[in-house]
Amino acid sequence: QVSNGSVKKIQFEPYYSWIEFDKLESLKDARGDEQKQIESEWRTFVSKTLETAKSQIDFTNSDGVMIIFDPNSSYLRQSYAIFDEFIVNGKKISSVVMLGRSYVQVGLRSPYLVTHELGHLFGLPDLYPFQDSTDTVDYFSIMNKTAIGGIGFFGWERFILGWVDEPQIICHKAGEVLGNLVPLTKTNGLKMIAVPISSSQVLVVENRTKEGIDKMIPNPGIIAYVVDSSIEGGKNPIKVLNNKKPIKIGSSFIYDNVKIEVLKKKSKNNVKVSVS
Repeated sequence: QVSNGSVKKIQFEPYYSWIEFDKLESLKDARGDEQKQIESEWRTFVSKTLETAKSQIDFTNSDGVMIIFDPNSSYLRQSYAIFDEFIVNGKKISSVVMLGRSYVQVGLRSPYLVTHELGHLFGLPDLYPFQDSTDTVDYFSIMNKTAIGGIGFFGWERFILGWVDEPQIICHKAGEVLGNLVPLTKTNGLKMIAVPISSSQVLVVENRTKEGIDKMIPNPGIIAYVVDSSIEGGKNPIKVLNNKKPIKIGSSFIYDNVKIEVLKKKSKNNVKVSVS
């Protein structure tokens, strides 16, 4: 649904037994710079798991792998995605998700966590910060830590994945433009107005409503956010403007040299974007 039919089918092929091998020296949780220091240990673990499992599991038709940890183990508690190349049964596996023991232990075994991790397999970064509690996204993307629960993806994330067609976007650089932004959950219509801010930044305006995959959004409406491609995942690469709230009908918001006005409902258009 969130891909507007672009992803026709995702097939999970579970293996219902634990993969056992000799105990590892260590396998620790980490985020940010600490994660970079110990990712080699994770890769060793993944390689060993796949190598041990290949006699029991046929990986030749797999595009990605999810490893679920024994809840009684002392290894990873949290979940992580690894983007690397693993060769097993002659098949290249380029994305692996590790679902830590808390996935089973504390009831986090939900489709929302799996969807979040699938987002990583598709190439999307974490939108929550690894080092502190600064939240710049709120409940507008499942790639944010606080949004594990019935929320879809930003329009920009969908565009990057090829789930929003270019005719459904207005790329606006100067002057005024009017548009009738339909909810992202709709199949047809204008989905986004995007304004380049710098060589790495784009300001995006979109319409989020309590429909379909987004039915749990607490603050529906027209939102504006900035995507900065120079900022890596875990360091707030997307920031929702206007204090992470929708822009009220009949009011406006200014960021940099961009003014966003949400027009009254009587108008055939619901948004005007002006770039000075």
